[in-house]
Amino acid sequence: MLAISGLAGLLSYFDFYPEVYFYLSDLVGYSILSNLVMCRLYASKRYCNSTKLAVMGLIVMNISSMIGNFLDIYSPLYDTYIVVIILTIIGYVSYDKDR
Repeated sequence: MLAISGLAGLLSYFDFYPEVYFYLSDLVGYSILSNLVMCRLYASKRYCNSTKLAVMGLIVMNISSMIGNFLDIYSPLYDTYIVVIILTIIGYVSYDKDR
């Protein structure tokens, strides 16, 4: 991931960089790439379903952010909606497991 961040820094000297810049924060850093690494890490049975769902929620947030930026309709309110939905699902899964 560090190499990719370095490559992004190098690419900032080229003319096409501003067009791609909106997507870099969702692809590199604390983003889809790192969330996929966390999905692989949390795939074992040592972690609860709530932890796995939280990581999936982060991926959904990154993807919705990229789509919103592409369509020029992005709003932080969309992230709030996704967080509420994911927390509701996590609460339901946790409550259902306790029963």
